[in-house]
Amino acid sequence: MTFNRSTPRFTVLLALLLVLALPWAASAQSAGPAGGAPSGDPSDPDFLLTLLEDGVTVDGVFEGDVTAQLYGFFGSEGDVVTVEMLQADDSDLDPFIVLLGPAGQVVGSDDDSGPQPLSSLIDGVELPANGSYFILASTYTYIDNVLEESDAALAESQAYTLTASGFTAPENPEDRLFFSGDLVLGATSEGYSTLEEPVYYYTFIVEEAPVTVDLSLSSLDFDTLAMVFGPGGVRLAVNSDDPEGIGTDSAIRGLELTEPGKYLFFGTDVFFYNAGVEGAMLEYTGGDFTIILSDTK
Repeated sequence: MTFNRSTPRFTVLLALLLVLALPWAASAQSAGPAGGAPSGDPSDPDFLLTLLEDGVTVDGVFEGDVTAQLYGFFGSEGDVVTVEMLQADDSDLDPFIVLLGPAGQVVGSDDDSGPQPLSSLIDGVELPANGSYFILASTYTYIDNVLEESDAALAESQAYTLTASGFTAPENPEDRLFFSGDLVLGATSEGYSTLEEPVYYYTFIVEEAPVTVDLSLSSLDFDTLAMVFGPGGVRLAVNSDDPEGIGTDSAIRGLELTEPGKYLFFGTDVFFYNAGVEGAMLEYTGGDFTIILSDTK
């Protein structure tokens, strides 16, 4: 895969789960693929998220302050994939799912097309390339939002099931890697969100915990959205309006990371899930952006 823009789409090719542990001060250009296919084993110290098997249903739950979960799978160009998210029978959960491609493409998104009221279904979408895919499982209320300050936690647990089918892992091991850039503590990273590649993926390593960090995402072109996922794929924080800023900037401030490991940062437009959706009431915009990761000490 080649990227021919003036701002490179990804600075590093990383294995999602088996990657060389880099110091935070290392150059973003210094890492490469670590080799081997990710195991998806939660006992692995580099475990980042659950890797789905074709047609196998997984059980999930939103509780406390967790309102989104990230899953992954490896697919091949031309695969026709269906993703379904169903709430439990006794739950008032309103599922929302987004399928993201290797280069940050929004391959599909859905709120209410599932077989039962409020459930979600992405039905028979064709994968654009060999590589790694993310599924963001959330709710209509919290797809781009956090809990209100008045709600310290969800009132009750909300269970769901998630199933993805129709994908085949590429034979080439190099196609079983996740593309991302590195965020380096104290450094500025720049990118360009487009309709074709609306979501940027970044990783950063926490070697010693606990640590408290700030992540800022700013743009003069569009209303930004910042998300951080911890080991296991749990969304730890999301923000679209910097509490200390104005305009379209976003920031996650005072985020305490309590365990060592690999963390994911997604930078995008607040309406990223509508990228490519004709006639969407809430339109994706995109444009240039800047990210800064800093330690609060």
